[in-house]
Amino acid sequence: MINALWLGFVYFNKQTHEKNLKQLEQDLRYRAGRRLKIFDLKASEYGKYVTDLDAFGRKNEIEMPERMQPIFDEYLQRYLAAAEAEDKEQE
Repeated sequence: MINALWLGFVYFNKQTHEKNLKQLEQDLRYRAGRRLKIFDLKASEYGKYVTDLDAFGRKNEIEMPERMQPIFDEYLQRYLAAAEAEDKEQE
């Protein structure tokens, strides 16, 4: 009789343990999947940021010299004109 009760206890304890393990495994898979999705989202956002930063840098490499060149040209023309006229104040 005690052996039968003992076997019943062991059986139900094992079932409960397996159920708990299965639940734990599902929770861990859910958390890992969630973390992976968050990581993928962050990685894609960072990739977009780097792409935008590269595009901005390339744009400025082209536009900044175009914008600054007239200013440099005007400065050099005024400087050369002042140097030819020997005007130290304008240099």
